Amino acid sequence: MTPLWAINFEDLPTSYIFGTVHVQDKRAFKFIDLAIEHLRQCEYFFSEIEFDPSAMTLFAQAQHLRNGQSLRNLLSPKRYEKYQLLIKKRFGLQLESMDRLLPIILLNHLTLLFVGSEHEEQLDAHLSDQAKILGLKTKGLESYQEHLSVLNEIGIPLQLKQLNDFLKMSAKYRKKTHRMLDLYSEGEIYKLYKMAKSSLGKLKKPMLYDRNELMANRIFFHREYPSFYAFGAGHLCGEQGVMRKLKNKGYRLQPIHLSTVI
Repeated sequence: MTPLWAINFEDLPTSYIFGTVHVQDKRAFKFIDLAIEHLRQCEYFFSEIEFDPSAMTLFAQAQHLRNGQSLRNLLSPKRYEKYQLLIKKRFGLQLESMDRLLPIILLNHLTLLFVGSEHEEQLDAHLSDQAKILGLKTKGLESYQEHLSVLNEIGIPLQLKQLNDFLKMSAKYRKKTHRMLDLYSEGEIYKLYKMAKSSLGKLKKPMLYDRNELMANRIFFHREYPSFYAFGAGHLCGEQGVMRKLKNKGYRLQPIHLSTVI
């Protein structure tokens, strides 16, 4: 398969959906030239959330525990010390400098250390920059409030469990992360979706299914304009994936492969 698809609704202009991975690893950029060629044909670019500098600052602040809390307050002294040692040994980092982050955000930061950083910015941000250079209007499929509400739905106890599992089995998570990037670079988006779904556990509904519904509705709302939609590849496939939801709304979808002649 492929992460890039043309979508058509009735006789309206062609738009595109592009599954991304939110990393700087070179494998994430396998399809970048193909994506940009089709980006040139559009008027709008939609990322999951808009890359607006002032809003990004607020977004970063919202990723911290509330009321001045830290992991030191949430964990027993023994467990906190254990996490300190593990993070120092496996990632070369001091937990004290990050322990005010939400556990799920800390987990995400640590996961990014598993992969390469050959590019200066993550794939989504790079595409947003290219869209601005090409003169496209840029927007987000989700508002910052909507995106943050997902984090608020995930209780701290569940986030702590996810972090504990990650630190307990970090070698397994490292292997899985690299496998997912390999699948992406091979265009195996359905296999990627299956792995992402299994790794989410109880978080599937707030982080995957509910957001799929929201994104498909936003794409349908903007159907009159030739647009390029870039969002996590894990949202594309499955019975409740964005592609299925768009088909149910009457869209025609066509895969665009690297061999496609433009």
